[in-house]
Amino acid sequence: MLDYMDWTNTFCVAAAIIALVLSGMLAISILLGAQRKSRLTSFSGFLFGCVILFAAANIAENLLDGAPGRSIRLPLTVACFCDYLFSGLLAFAGSEFLLAFADPKRERGGLRKLLLALLGLHVALLILAQCFGWYYVLDAANRYHRGKAYWVSLLIPTLMLLLDTYVLIFHSRNLSRIDHVVFWGFVAIPIIGVVLQLFVEDIMSVAVLLTSLLLHVFLAGKQMETLYLQQEENHRLKTEILISQIQPHFCITPLRRSRICATATRRRPRKPRCCFLSICTASWVC
Repeated sequence: MLDYMDWTNTFCVAAAIIALVLSGMLAISILLGAQRKSRLTSFSGFLFGCVILFAAANIAENLLDGAPGRSIRLPLTVACFCDYLFSGLLAFAGSEFLLAFADPKRERGGLRKLLLALLGLHVALLILAQCFGWYYVLDAANRYHRGKAYWVSLLIPTLMLLLDTYVLIFHSRNLSRIDHVVFWGFVAIPIIGVVLQLFVEDIMSVAVLLTSLLLHVFLAGKQMETLYLQQEENHRLKTEILISQIQPHFCITPLRRSRICATATRRRPRKPRCCFLSICTASWVC
C-alpha cells in the first residue's frame, strides 16, 4: 500500500502513471491515425502497448506490496510476474521499432531471430525463477524482496539494448542527424535506468517515462514532416495538372482561329477585276 512506500517509490509510481496515460493516448492516436497500416506505425503501436502493460503491472505491484490479507497474495504474485515479463517484452518492442525504422528493407533477418531467441530465454528464466525464487520472493506479510540472482533479470534486456547500439552503428547511413540523436537517447536512457535499477527499486518506470516522451516528440515531428511532404506533393500535382490544361489551350486556340479565318476568306465573294485591255478597246471604239 501507499503507507509503506517512501518518497522514491511514490515518485516512481507517479512516473509510471504518467507513462501509462501518455502511452495510452499515443496508442489511441496511432490506432485512429491515417497511417495505421504502415509498418513503422504498427511497431510504434506495439511499443506503446508494451509500455502500457509494463506501467500497469508496476503500479499494481507497488500498490499491492505490503498489503495485508491472503487474498492479496495471488494478485501481487501476478503483478510481480507481469512486471518482469513486460520489462523484457518492452526491450524487445523497442529493438523491433528501431529495426523497423533503421532497416526498412529487413536486411537483418538474423538479428530479428536473435531478438526472438533472447525474448524466449527471458521468459524461460522467469518461469524458472518463479519456482526457485531467483529474482524475487514474497514474505508472509506480502512484502516484495529481491532475490540473489535479481541481476540476471536485467541481463537479457541489457543485451537487447546492446544490439540496438549495433543497429545504430551498422545502419547509420539510413538515419539523419536528428534520428541519430533521438535513437541514441532511446538506447542510452534505458541503459542508465538498468544500472540505477540495481541500486534503486522501480527507477525503470522513470526511464520508461522519459523514453516515451522522447518518442512522442520524435513521432510528432515525423508526422508533421510527412504532412508537409504530402502537401508539397499535392501542390506539385495540382501545378502539373494546371500546366497540362493550359498548354493545349495556347496551342489549339491559335490553330482554330487560323482555320476559321482561312474558311472565311475562302467563302468571301470575289470582287470584279478591272481588265486594262477591255478599257482600251472601249476607248478606241468611241
